[in-house]
Amino acid sequence: MDTIVKPTYRDNYFQFGIMTCINRVKLNNNIILLKYVKNLGPINNFKQTKITNELKYFIIDILDTNKINVDTQKKLSNSDIVIFEKLLHATKMTSQLKYTKYISTIEDHIQRFNLLRSAISAGNQSVEIKNELIDLITLLSSPLINKINKSDANEFILMLSE
Repeated sequence: MDTIVKPTYRDNYFQFGIMTCINRVKLNNNIILLKYVKNLGPINNFKQTKITNELKYFIIDILDTNKINVDTQKKLSNSDIVIFEKLLHATKMTSQLKYTKYISTIEDHIQRFNLLRSAISAGNQSVEIKNELIDLITLLSSPLINKINKSDANEFILMLSE
């Protein structure tokens, strides 16, 4: 007769770092909950954090492959990068994953602009998306880059600010 083994609370965690683990149930619900492996105690310098789908899938990919997918990293928003770097610091995984902050090119900014503009056109009214798009418009209309003329940039920003 087969013995049925009940899952334990500990089964909900993936090791992420030498001394830390991440709750996979919470991660599937776009929340990072980090604990110590030894006793599942809380980590003082990293509170439970709500994250975007993009960051969730990025972290899941790291859990699966144990390496950073740079193409996916390029697509993370600035706020996602801040959360991810805080996660790396808390887990001491920066050197293990050979993390280096990706420096976006003008072409990356243009692709991100087009993606966010499409999201807004499709009806997404997220404040975070609007703010990131305003930042990109400001950057792309700066005299050094000059990919969007100033009057168009001002019109875009005015529409997004309404």
